[in-house]
Amino acid sequence: MAADSLFHKTIAEAADNSALISILSLCSELLSSSIELANAYVNTLDIVSEHQAMYDAIEQRNEKLAEKLIRSHIKRAYDRTKFIMAST
Repeated sequence: MAADSLFHKTIAEAADNSALISILSLCSELLSSSIELANAYVNTLDIVSEHQAMYDAIEQRNEKLAEKLIRSHIKRAYDRTKFIMAST
Protein backbone atom coordinates (compact mmCIF):
# COMPACT_ATOMS: atom_id res chain seq x y z
CA MET A 1 0.00 0.00 0.00
CA ALA A 2 2.77 2.43 0.92
CA ALA A 3 4.75 1.59 -2.22
CA ASP A 4 1.64 2.03 -4.36
CA SER A 5 0.95 5.48 -2.88
CA LEU A 6 4.58 6.48 -3.24
CA PHE A 7 4.60 5.44 -6.91
CA HIS A 8 1.60 7.64 -7.72
CA LYS A 9 2.89 10.55 -5.62
CA THR A 10 6.28 10.38 -7.36
CA ILE A 11 4.66 10.55 -10.81
CA ALA A 12 2.55 13.55 -9.78
CA GLU A 13 5.61 15.30 -8.34
CA ALA A 14 7.68 14.53 -11.44
CA ALA A 15 4.91 16.07 -13.54
CA ASP A 16 5.08 19.14 -11.27
CA ASN A 17 1.29 18.96 -11.01
CA SER A 18 0.30 20.51 -7.68
CA ALA A 19 -3.41 19.88 -8.27
CA LEU A 20 -2.79 16.19 -8.87
CA ILE A 21 -0.54 16.00 -5.81
CA SER A 22 -3.33 17.48 -3.68
CA ILE A 23 -5.96 15.18 -5.18
CA LEU A 24 -3.80 12.10 -4.63
CA SER A 25 -3.14 13.11 -1.05
CA LEU A 26 -6.82 13.65 -0.34
CA CYS A 27 -7.90 10.46 -2.12
CA SER A 28 -5.31 8.29 -0.44
CA GLU A 29 -6.48 9.51 2.96
CA LEU A 30 -10.19 9.11 2.17
CA LEU A 31 -9.94 5.82 0.32
CA SER A 32 -7.04 4.09 2.06
CA SER A 33 -9.17 1.49 3.85
CA SER A 34 -11.18 0.72 0.68
CA ILE A 35 -8.02 0.46 -1.41
CA GLU A 36 -6.33 -1.71 1.19
CA LEU A 37 -9.33 -4.04 1.26
CA ALA A 38 -9.50 -4.22 -2.55
CA ASN A 39 -5.76 -4.87 -2.81
CA ALA A 40 -6.16 -7.90 -0.54
CA TYR A 41 -8.20 -9.53 -3.32
CA VAL A 42 -5.86 -8.88 -6.24
CA ASN A 43 -2.60 -10.33 -7.40
CA THR A 44 0.02 -7.80 -6.34
CA LEU A 45 2.14 -8.77 -9.35
CA ASP A 46 -0.64 -7.50 -11.64
CA ILE A 47 -0.47 -4.08 -10.00
CA VAL A 48 3.33 -4.09 -10.13
CA SER A 49 3.14 -4.97 -13.85
CA GLU A 50 0.74 -2.08 -14.45
CA HIS A 51 3.08 0.28 -12.62
CA GLN A 52 6.10 -1.00 -14.52
CA ALA A 53 4.37 -0.46 -17.88
CA MET A 54 3.41 3.09 -16.88
CA TYR A 55 6.93 3.80 -15.68
CA ASP A 56 8.45 2.45 -18.89
CA ALA A 57 6.14 4.59 -21.06
CA ILE A 58 6.97 7.69 -19.01
CA GLU A 59 10.70 6.94 -19.11
CA GLN A 60 10.50 6.56 -22.91
CA ARG A 61 8.54 9.85 -23.06
CA ASN A 62 5.72 8.08 -24.88
CA GLU A 63 2.94 10.39 -23.74
CA LYS A 64 0.12 8.68 -25.62
CA LEU A 65 1.00 5.24 -24.28
CA ALA A 66 1.56 6.58 -20.76
CA GLU A 67 -1.83 8.30 -20.81
CA LYS A 68 -3.53 5.16 -22.10
CA LEU A 69 -1.88 2.98 -19.45
CA ILE A 70 -2.62 5.43 -16.64
CA ARG A 71 -6.28 5.74 -17.64
CA SER A 72 -6.56 1.97 -17.83
CA HIS A 73 -4.87 1.57 -14.44
CA ILE A 74 -7.25 4.06 -12.81
CA LYS A 75 -10.28 2.35 -14.33
CA ARG A 76 -9.12 -1.10 -13.19
CA ALA A 77 -8.43 0.23 -9.68
CA TYR A 78 -11.88 1.80 -9.60
CA ASP A 79 -13.53 -1.38 -10.87
CA ARG A 80 -11.65 -3.54 -8.36
CA THR A 81 -12.59 -1.28 -5.47
CA LYS A 82 -16.21 -0.98 -6.59
CA PHE A 83 -16.54 -4.77 -6.97
CA ILE A 84 -14.99 -5.49 -3.56
CA MET A 85 -17.08 -2.85 -1.80
CA ALA A 86 -20.27 -4.26 -3.37
CA SER A 87 -19.28 -7.77 -2.25
CA THR A 88 -18.70 -6.89 1.38
